[in-house]
Amino acid sequence: MVEYRIATETDLKPLAHMRYEYWLEDGHHPAEVDKEDFVHECETFLQEGLVTKQWTYWLAVLDEEIVSHIFVQRVAKVPKPSKLHDAFGYVSNVYTKPSYRGQGIGANLLKHVQA
Repeated sequence: MVEYRIATETDLKPLAHMRYEYWLEDGHHPAEVDKEDFVHECETFLQEGLVTKQWTYWLAVLDEEIVSHIFVQRVAKVPKPSKLHDAFGYVSNVYTKPSYRGQGIGANLLKHVQA
């Protein structure tokens, strides 16, 4: 059964690895750093996002493996008289591992994010 949840610190390294794999899969521009350096930098970025609460990383986990994720950045809105503190979520970096696509996992993950 797929578990849908928010990432914790222990999920950051696997997420950094998935980000690298996504980059290779999509055939974007060639990498400028090796995988080890990228994973370290990406994990640092993800950690900062957790600490500052600017990012929330949503996961779909099956048998203890992250199979899909959606990153949501919190973007503060300009204050208005009716609501001084407001924000919206910017969805970024949506990815499902190739062998898990077409099964509704990503769609269900998005439903959890929206809820």
